[in-house]
Amino acid sequence: MSTQRVLDVEEAMALAIERHRAGALQDARVLYEKVLAVVPEHAGAHTSLAMIHQATGDLDAARARMNLALEHLPDHAGFWLNSGAVDRARGDDPAAVAAHERAIELDPDLAEASYSLCDLHLAANRPQDAVAVCSRRLEHAPRDSRALAFKAHALEAAGDLAAADRLLDHEHFLRSYRLKAPKGYPNLESFNKALAAHIQRHPTLERAPPGRSTRNGHRTGELLKGRLGPMAAFKRQIEKAIRQYRKDLPNDPEHPFIAAAPRRHRISSWALLLQSGGHEVAHMHPQGWLTGVYYVQLPSGMDADDETQAGWLEFGRPTADLHFPTTPRVRRVAPREGRLYLFPSYFYHGTLPFPQSRPQISISFDVRPDVR
Repeated sequence: MSTQRVLDVEEAMALAIERHRAGALQDARVLYEKVLAVVPEHAGAHTSLAMIHQATGDLDAARARMNLALEHLPDHAGFWLNSGAVDRARGDDPAAVAAHERAIELDPDLAEASYSLCDLHLAANRPQDAVAVCSRRLEHAPRDSRALAFKAHALEAAGDLAAADRLLDHEHFLRSYRLKAPKGYPNLESFNKALAAHIQRHPTLERAPPGRSTRNGHRTGELLKGRLGPMAAFKRQIEKAIRQYRKDLPNDPEHPFIAAAPRRHRISSWALLLQSGGHEVAHMHPQGWLTGVYYVQLPSGMDADDETQAGWLEFGRPTADLHFPTTPRVRRVAPREGRLYLFPSYFYHGTLPFPQSRPQISISFDVRPDVR
């Protein structure tokens, strides 16, 4: 095969993948088929076509394509993960489990295979098997927040509430702090007004894009880059709270959250501005160790006496794409203006919609291990 021919195939694959990711499935399909016309054994094109067939409901064609991909590259962990997805869509549970297990065996670092297998077991009401998958993943990657979240809820589904509560320990791991007015601000109210103005005119503020956890609201990009304004003082304040939080942790070095506490950390921060009806759907922060949310501005009437609990923080409800087989136990917390809430990044959390017209403004951040 000539060099030019190889380059044409590579370019066609790159363009096909780009169109595939953009959702232009027909365009991608045509390009993949052109690649296969030149290189019939191109396993990547076969597996990508399998994913298109699955997405469009042609599961027999998806299975046939995956068979061809694995015939050419039988030890490709990602292909086995895709094969398991096709088997799951076809309702072939034993084959789906076997394919995921093979993917993990070939590449223990392919975290998505463990997450998907855990969910597969939960959807089939096999929570003990899900616990085993997560435990194995955590042995390989002790700081995997998503695996820890999945394990906590798998334990809950299995009825092992003592073990689940040890991981979902709201009493010890969910804490709140009242910030003090930094130097240069007469009171906390004036500091919050400065933060609100900074957020509302931040150059990265935009309507939350589809696929994110925010509904009916705007969010910024990174707040701890560029011109910090009052965020410089805010960072100093939250660093104090983080130090206090770590100091107050229970003396339990065997607990996976405590054991994973980073020696050095960095902070990534962003802000949310929610309009009436806005809320955060259930999610967790897989890149973080500790997560925080600070309430800069709240609509009037949002308080602990509101029986509707509009706008409240909710913990313990897994994300909708985790097929949790039982009703989760949740805890709700009334937000307070000027108060910072800290909790493990593996805690699933969200907020309830609120009807008030005045926007709710909050700053979120993750404490992440600094591996530099």
